[in-house]
Amino acid sequence: LVKKAQSDKSTEVMYALDLLEKAEYERMDELLRYQLGRKDPLVVKYALEKITGRRDESALPAIEELLNSTEDSRIRALCIEAIGELYKDSDEKLGPWLGAADNDCKRAAVGGLLKSGDLNAIVLAGQQLLRLMASPREEERIMASAIIGATGVKNFYRALTGLLEDKSIRVQQEAIMAAGKIKHEKLLSLLVDK
Repeated sequence: LVKKAQSDKSTEVMYALDLLEKAEYERMDELLRYQLGRKDPLVVKYALEKITGRRDESALPAIEELLNSTEDSRIRALCIEAIGELYKDSDEKLGPWLGAADNDCKRAAVGGLLKSGDLNAIVLAGQQLLRLMASPREEERIMASAIIGATGVKNFYRALTGLLEDKSIRVQQEAIMAAGKIKHEKLLSLLVDK
């Protein structure tokens, strides 16, 4: 199975890694970190998600290296989210990404900071989220709705109420999807009216 995890076929690699994880392979973290150096974005994405789920803080240097070297904005966004969840002082690492031109990276930075559990990071991300929610730009209000949904935090339901009543149908649609993800009962009456 370890050899299959080094295959050139992404489905084969991911299947082998799943089986190795279920078998509680003792060098699983090391094998997942190895996947971060692959060219296949599917395998890299899979490895980042597994590393984050396993809370493997020893992978942080490799994740930061990948963040600084990849051209793929989706991979960069996943790196940012992973750093937010794994790094103790994530506001130092992710703060600069709040102003990123790339919306995937900006969204990941706010979401990663909100999920970090660190008070300074949460305040920093909350300020950015409030700016996005109040933005005159439709795309930024859509991003705010997506971030709220991605956090899955039920207590963010109040932030969604204004977005559910936004003048833009696209913002309302994203807010409806976010409401479905956070599943707060107080949003039900607003959703029924939609």
